Amino acid sequence: MAFLPTPAVLGGTPHSRLAATPRCGRAFRTTAPAWRAATLRASADGSGSGQGSGSVADIPPEEVRSLLTSADYVDRISALNRSRTLGDDRLGILLDLVRSDPNAQVRYLAVSQLIDAGAADKAAVLPVVRDVMANDAETSVRACAADVVCGLRLVEAYDDLLACYEANADWMVKMSVVAGLGELGDPRAYDFLVDVLRGEDVSGMGMLHTAAVGALGELGDTRAAEVVRGWMDSEDGMMRDRATDAYKQLTGEA
Repeated sequence: MAFLPTPAVLGGTPHSRLAATPRCGRAFRTTAPAWRAATLRASADGSGSGQGSGSVADIPPEEVRSLLTSADYVDRISALNRSRTLGDDRLGILLDLVRSDPNAQVRYLAVSQLIDAGAADKAAVLPVVRDVMANDAETSVRACAADVVCGLRLVEAYDDLLACYEANADWMVKMSVVAGLGELGDPRAYDFLVDVLRGEDVSGMGMLHTAAVGALGELGDTRAAEVVRGWMDSEDGMMRDRATDAYKQLTGEA
C-alpha cells in the first residue's frame, strides 16, 4: 500500500525504512516516540502482552472481549493483539475503539488493524477514518488513518487526504499522505504530487520528495516520466534509486 500493513517495527535509518515502504507507516515508524514503537512491537510479536508464552488461540474470545473493556489500557492493547479471535464482530469493535478510546496507543493500534479488518466493509470504515484524519488529537493516529485510506483505496476520501496534508505541519502526517497516493490510484493525485516536488521538503531529509517520486511511479501516469527522470541524478542515493524505479514503472525502460 502506502503507509501501512499490519503494524511492525522496522529498524534502520529513515531512508532504509522508506526503501521498504511499510505501512502505518511508511512515514514514521522508525522515528516514532517510544510508546508508539512499543505498541507496534507488541502487535507484531506479542511482546509485553503475554502472547510470547503461548498461542493466540490460548485466549478465548470471551476473555478478549473482557480485556477490551478493562480500565487499564495495557489490557486493551493485549486484547487488540488477539483481535482476530473476535470473528465477525472484530471490525465493529475496532471502529468503536477508534472513535472512543481515550488512550492514543489503543486508538493507533485499532486504526492500524483497519487495513486488514476493514477490507470487507469499506463503507463502514470510510466515515471513521475521515473523522480521525480531521479530528484525532494524536498526530500518529491521524497519519495512520491516512495510510488506511490509501491502503483500502478509499478514493471517496481523496479531498480529505489533501485537507489532512494541508492542516498538519508535522512532516510524518504529510509523508503518510504523499507516500500513499500512488497506491490510492486516484489520477487527481498527479498534479498534487508534482506540486510537492516543486515545494520545500519539510522533512529536512529529502524523504517527502522521495516519497512523492515513488508515488508518481505507482500512480502510473506517464506524464510523470520526465518529472522523475529529473531526480535520477540526485546527490541522494535513496532518491536516485527511487527515481530510477519509478522511471522503469512509468516507461518500462531499464
